[in-house]
Amino acid sequence: MASSSRAKWRAAFVPLKDSTVTSSSPFLLMTALQDVVSQSKMLLSAAPDLSPQEVARDIMLLVDLASRDGLFPEDCDWSNIVSCICRLILDLSSRSQLELKALTRLSTYCQLQTSKDCLDHNLCMTILLARKARSVQRNDISYGYRSELAVEAFLVLTHVTHESGGNMSLQDPETTGVWVLSSDSELSDTDGPLRDGDRFKTSKVRTAAILSIQALCRADPKSLHSQWTMLLPTHDVLHPRRYQATMMTCLLFDPVLKTRMAAAATLAAMLEGPSSVFLQVAEYKESTKAGSFTTLSSSLGQILIQLHAGFIHLVQTECHSGMLMMIFKALSLLISATPFDRLPEGLLPNVIVSVGKKAKELFASSLDQSNIVAIAVNCLGATLSTTPPSPRVEAMLAAELSSGTNENETLLSYLFLFSEPAVHPSIRFEAFQALRAATHNYPSVMPACWEQISSTVLGVIESSYIETSAHTSSMFCKGSPEQNPRPTDDKTILGAIKVLDEFLRVVSGFKGTDELLDDGPLNSSFPSVFPRPIRSLAAKSTSRLKSREACQNDPGKGSGCSQWVEALERHLPPALVHVAPMVRASALTCFAGSTSSVFFSLPDSKQSFIISSIVSAASKDEIPSVRSAACRAIGVIASFPQISASNDRLGELVNVILSNTQDPSVSVRITATWALANICDSLRHNAGSVDSEKCPTIDSLPISLLSECALRLSKDGDKIKANAVRALGNLARFVKFDDGNSIDSLSSLDSRWPLTSEFKSESKKEIKQSIILPLLERMVQAFVSCVTTGNVK
Repeated sequence: MASSSRAKWRAAFVPLKDSTVTSSSPFLLMTALQDVVSQSKMLLSAAPDLSPQEVARDIMLLVDLASRDGLFPEDCDWSNIVSCICRLILDLSSRSQLELKALTRLSTYCQLQTSKDCLDHNLCMTILLARKARSVQRNDISYGYRSELAVEAFLVLTHVTHESGGNMSLQDPETTGVWVLSSDSELSDTDGPLRDGDRFKTSKVRTAAILSIQALCRADPKSLHSQWTMLLPTHDVLHPRRYQATMMTCLLFDPVLKTRMAAAATLAAMLEGPSSVFLQVAEYKESTKAGSFTTLSSSLGQILIQLHAGFIHLVQTECHSGMLMMIFKALSLLISATPFDRLPEGLLPNVIVSVGKKAKELFASSLDQSNIVAIAVNCLGATLSTTPPSPRVEAMLAAELSSGTNENETLLSYLFLFSEPAVHPSIRFEAFQALRAATHNYPSVMPACWEQISSTVLGVIESSYIETSAHTSSMFCKGSPEQNPRPTDDKTILGAIKVLDEFLRVVSGFKGTDELLDDGPLNSSFPSVFPRPIRSLAAKSTSRLKSREACQNDPGKGSGCSQWVEALERHLPPALVHVAPMVRASALTCFAGSTSSVFFSLPDSKQSFIISSIVSAASKDEIPSVRSAACRAIGVIASFPQISASNDRLGELVNVILSNTQDPSVSVRITATWALANICDSLRHNAGSVDSEKCPTIDSLPISLLSECALRLSKDGDKIKANAVRALGNLARFVKFDDGNSIDSLSSLDSRWPLTSEFKSESKKEIKQSIILPLLERMVQAFVSCVTTGNVK
């Protein structure tokens, strides 16, 4: 079969080669070219059986002939032949995997032919650019080459828009066919008739150019940063100018849906990844001098303002569901990457109002548009997660609460509406994410919503126990609150509990594990290496600190205590025994957000409930993530001064932590070691408050056991080592080291800490083995061995 294909191929190209070498007659050469073109179907079927090198060599022959000027007389129908050759080159290159070098020569030829204003040339060039861009995406190509390729694609996009007379307007787009980003099939001639808005038939060229930019962006987004001022608008985005094409003008005004979708996907690709860092320098400055130099930061600020204006317009006017989803996705990425504190204050509130109204409109629709509503609510969550928090948004939320959240046209009313039991789970989850972001970023405002948050979260938890056999997986929810409650999935319950967790942290005055300035032991000079809760630069804003400090310093007036009591009575007990491990872990994480002032303002029964819950989960739960969450809660509570001063309570917590430091799961050992370091830090603070003569010696059973455990963990993984060294450092700051390590006093100290018999025997064994080498020397050796580890330095 391969030999037959090769014979047919050579039978077509050999006469052309001979005519090129021997014939001086343009007529004979044109005849040979026409013969090759007439056999295009045969050549296309034979190309896959030939080597790519042979196909590329003969394609280059066609390129050389087609690019010769003055080869044929002016009266010859040369343009038609060239168009056919362009199509043949394009089709042959798609049937064979050409090397990047061959693709480069092809695109260079097409670029030279672009000036001849031939649509086939433009189409060939842009498609080959797209293929070359995907080839670049698969290979390690230099930065300069990628940047040059981006410029080529943009020039084609600008040129083809110029050739269409700048005739792009908002018309009803075509909706035939299915558009696939990674395929060349969308560029074929079988897409169906185009509307009058694309009468120049240049949409395929624009789409191919946009896709080439997208492929380059996915290969290396940084390669496009130098071209942003060409690719994106800096002014008058809603007023299209003739012959000035940008990605946003294609998205706004192109009459062809496929091209607009390509533009939306490309904008999303440009805003992902490193672009968020690149955009942090953007700022808005009103220009006072005409023609003055524009800095990069000002240019980026103008681009961001124009992008927001364009997306807001699209959110308000777009009707196509697929297009709307892509717009919301790109807008969400844009919001996350924008430094709103360096841009006009009204920009973010305008986005919130527009997206909120559109989400409410889609939600009230009689059609099932759950996916679109969910991504719109996700976009709202992005607006509430911006750092630092916006004073204008805070004022807007405060104004809403002063007028009541029952109003139908307020942001909080939207979010509580979207979290109703009858709403689709994906929408509810995104609504809870947005509420959590609002609580985290605007702590001075959200505590007024406790009743609604409490009832909503409780409804979610209780609904998970309702019989759901009548509900099948094929049910569709239109978002109407009047429908019967649908089954609550674990993800939705998790989102609800995280809202509760964030709220309890706010009313407790919790500042994060690295900011417990007034809660004792965690005010350490040693860094805590542990995955911390959701945080942002906004955590240090004045409004947040004032709100949380007020809750912490005045627990007697109900700021935190009453909410915690209600949560401990109604919300957390069923969540702690939920069948889903991630729900149990999330409920345990709530305890890690408590503060000592709030914890000890709770009734004794509630304190005992918290301690018994975390101890039971850490020692008995079969799921590592749940045990890890319990260890984290123990690490926070054990660091409270009152706990560390109570031998009974601290001993119970130490037993569990020591056991979990030997857990086979790395995640459990990390949190257990972190808790161990906190316990040692707490002991250091307590030792500092008594006379130095009363400081424990290394012979004390608990201290010896903690020391041996920390030394053992200093040989574990990096994150475990870091906390183990922190534990050793805390011990070394207050323990009195004797000349010898006597174990005669072990039995007399058994009553100080109610340790289990397992750890008593283990401690004695380890201490006996360590008599040979003094403990202080072993600590120093551990410090020295860890100096070379990046996380421990």
